Amino acid sequence: MDTKPIGVFDSGLGGLTVVKELKKILPHENIIYFGDTGRVPYGTRGRDTVVKYACQDINFLLSQNVKMIIAACGTVSATLPQSVISGLPLPFTGVLLPAAQAACVTSLNGKIGVIGTATTIKSGAYGKAMRSIRNDAVITGNACPLFVPLAEEGLLKEHPKEFQERATRVDYEAVRQYREPFLRNAFDVFTEKKGQEETAYKEFASQEWVYEYGVFRALKKANNGECWNDWPEEYRTWPENRQKLPEEVETEAQYQIFLQYIFYTQWMKVKKAANDAGIQIMGDVPFYVGQDSVDVWAGKDNFLLDTDGRPIFIAGVPPDYFSATGQRWGNPIYDWEHMKEQDYRFWVDRIGYSNKLFDIIRIDHFRAFDTYWKIPADCPTAIDGEWIEAPGYEVIDTLQKEIPGLDLVAEDLGLLRPEVLMLKDHYHLKGMKILIFSIETGGKYARDTFHDVENMIFYTGTHDNDTIMQWYGNMSAAARRKIRRMLKKAGASQGSVKDRFLQYTMQNQAEYAIIPLADILGLGKEGHINTPGTIGSPNWEWHLPDFIQAKKELQKFGRLIVDTKR
Repeated sequence: MDTKPIGVFDSGLGGLTVVKELKKILPHENIIYFGDTGRVPYGTRGRDTVVKYACQDINFLLSQNVKMIIAACGTVSATLPQSVISGLPLPFTGVLLPAAQAACVTSLNGKIGVIGTATTIKSGAYGKAMRSIRNDAVITGNACPLFVPLAEEGLLKEHPKEFQERATRVDYEAVRQYREPFLRNAFDVFTEKKGQEETAYKEFASQEWVYEYGVFRALKKANNGECWNDWPEEYRTWPENRQKLPEEVETEAQYQIFLQYIFYTQWMKVKKAANDAGIQIMGDVPFYVGQDSVDVWAGKDNFLLDTDGRPIFIAGVPPDYFSATGQRWGNPIYDWEHMKEQDYRFWVDRIGYSNKLFDIIRIDHFRAFDTYWKIPADCPTAIDGEWIEAPGYEVIDTLQKEIPGLDLVAEDLGLLRPEVLMLKDHYHLKGMKILIFSIETGGKYARDTFHDVENMIFYTGTHDNDTIMQWYGNMSAAARRKIRRMLKKAGASQGSVKDRFLQYTMQNQAEYAIIPLADILGLGKEGHINTPGTIGSPNWEWHLPDFIQAKKELQKFGRLIVDTKR
């Protein structure tokens, strides 16, 4: 009898389920398990990276003098080339073929769903294997970027089934209800395994905002979702008093912290994968925060509030050609004098944490660092407000001093006083150009009215605007002809009108060009994401329905990037 052990490896601890079954079948065999927890998950990586990691794992097991190697990782099983397998000096198998065989035998009608990592689904390996076994098989693949890592880490006891993957709109409440049982289960398993004692978790949870956030969410649930102003006094003032919480509230707070930890760890893996591929991630930070937020509840002194914690003044913008009464946003106004006394710690903490999550940070409503519209809270419109100067230079000086490598982008759209642009240019911050705002068609010829500069981000449009084809389609026939002539004159003359718009945007001198996916796909009204000044459906509900067409358009877009040397 060969007493050498069997080697098993996976990207994390999920492969221990394979080890468990092996012990049932082969109780007398010795098994060496290697879980690459330092680089889990593999499923978010590119194919070449997965193959490299798999080869390293195999070489480690070979050094342990094993007699056979089993890849318990579905991603590895789906992507490892046959040339690597055939070159090994011992038997090798993965989980792909056994899983495919089991699915084909089990399915009554030949319709089989495959869930897995993005890399696994993209490979199409499971579908190919199943169709080779059963030629009537109809395969539907779905990547599960949230749940797969939880399963790989041993936090889920069952894999979630497909959910609304073909929907064209996102039903957020339905999604929340679907996810909640799985996340609660993962938290229970995490607690049973004493995950809270892990160093990484302790480091994350030690940040002051983390526990405050968890308590805020727990108390909000305990008070039926009401605004914190309407909570009992002991809860309204908890950040100042920090009294012991009821057990059920404390447990809920720990659950909310767990969710943030899972998000943070998964997000940072995504960010690393992007950065390793030469991709930067830009995040958006609104200038103001909402009244019913942990920011206000836990930092009341940073805002102009009355004794009940309600805003004395609120934010907005004055009347303009869009609205005769202005815009009354309702966000509480900052107490800049108090913030100055605290060395603008609120902003340093806020932007500093965002700087961990993103490579570039866009400040929405940047102009409020110069002047902001201050409206009495009891005013039903924005008419009776006044412009107040803000300490923008002091704040940004502090941010740049406290946060090394900070890369800010200023949202400088709309009518601005010169001082706003002076503030932006003083720090050499990138501004924004929106294509559909800059093209003028009123004259004999269409023209781009925006001065083309390098220190700029050029957008076809944003989430708040019509898609470029929706905007173009709403033009008169004469205006559309003028635009097509303008594009042709600028050298953007190949392909559809949509393609020409993209070419025009990409060949601009701006340092960055950003094109929403809806514009890459050439969608019209159906791709419109948000209408400012309105709430509720259908805002923010757009969902990518056709990944096959998206892949084709993204490939075409990739060639455009190469052609324009972006």
